Amino acid sequence: MKNWTMALAFCTLLPTMAAAQQGSVSGAHYDIQTGDDLNKVCVNPAGKEPTAAERERLLVCGSYIRGYLAYYSVARNLTQGKGFCLPDSGVSAEKLRLLYIGVVEKKPEIRDYPAAIDLATILQAAYPCTGKTAK
Repeated sequence: MKNWTMALAFCTLLPTMAAAQQGSVSGAHYDIQTGDDLNKVCVNPAGKEPTAAERERLLVCGSYIRGYLAYYSVARNLTQGKGFCLPDSGVSAEKLRLLYIGVVEKKPEIRDYPAAIDLATILQAAYPCTGKTAK
């Protein structure tokens, strides 16, 4: 059962990994390894309407976040862990993107850690499982 679940997690992440590693139609290449790498694909030019290339880059950001959450839900079920608990009503990838870049702006020293570690730490601080069982 665990092998099947891990295969499902891998298949969930595969499109995100492919988009991040292979780049895009515009020829851009997104290699997301550190928090700084993720921040670079998630920031949006302030006060401007994003160009087609910027929207594509932001799509990679949203895909990374969604892929991480999909992986986390499978991994948490396998390990019985409770890192963070999103509200039952859900949270949009856009809200999580804004949360992520807001924290990285205030704490630039975390940018050198792996992106998944940064994202996990930020989600744990923003959505703790106080008195709840992670679903």
